[in-house]
Amino acid sequence: MRRASLVVGLSMLALCTLVASCGGKGRGSTLAPSPTPTCQVVMDAPVGFAQSELAEDPYQDHVGVRVGYVDDSGRELHVFSGIPGEFGEGLPQVDQLSASGSPAALLGRGKVRVLS
Repeated sequence: MRRASLVVGLSMLALCTLVASCGGKGRGSTLAPSPTPTCQVVMDAPVGFAQSELAEDPYQDHVGVRVGYVDDSGRELHVFSGIPGEFGEGLPQVDQLSASGSPAALLGRGKVRVLS
């Protein structure tokens, strides 16, 4: 049951993060100048979680964001939009899921899980 709710929660998160976006052209573009776009994470806190942080990470042509959530037992959930990196690097794959019809690898060890 615990694994099922984790998978469902992560699947819902994957669906939500797919609507995260960074649009438009920012500084460094050869097009007409426009304000640097800030990436968006469009999702409500999952049931039992409350937003704990919102961090902006500026780049040359956009501003990436990280939104953190925490529940009463201290579990954390982080959603990234527009922040490059190797999330879950080195973690073994523990499951293969589908998010919006696309394959998604669930990576993890111990209490850490990353849906990529």
